[in-house]
Formats: sequence, C-alpha cells, structure tokens
Amino acid sequence: MKAKIYKNGNLLIERAGEFEKMLCPFEAEGYCGHWCPLFGEPYEDTTLGGKMISLSLCHKTLNFSELIDERVKEEAAQ
Repeated sequence: MKAKIYKNGNLLIERAGEFEKMLCPFEAEGYCGHWCPLFGEPYEDTTLGGKMISLSLCHKTLNFSELIDERVKEEAAQ
C-alpha cells in the first residue's frame, strides 16, 4: 500500500492506482491530515519483516511500502 502526505498536509492513500484524499471518520466532512494533533510523523519500521513506513493516526497505525512526504520543510530560524 502506498501513501502520500500532500504539500498542504492532506493524507492521500493509493486506491486503484490513484491517490485519493482520506476523509476523517471522526470529523464531519473533514479530511485526515497533519493539522490533527493525533497525526504522527512517519517513521521507518523494520520490525514488520521488511522495510515499511509507519504512520500513527488517531485510532490506528498504518503501514506503507512507500510514503511520499511532499510537505515543505521549514528552515531553522537563524
């Protein structure tokens, strides 16, 4: 399974070959994204029998074979 965190923070998961925005099942008409305080940072998890990228969400941790993070990293304040 593949996923993408779009540059605006929306979580997209590949379905039938196309990336689709994921609706939040707990927020009426809201999308899953990095603005949620329960949205974790992706991390590499090697305990799953291979290289997987894990992403903790509010009620579940999802594991992906590939996760593309398109968010712009802010440079450290100088």
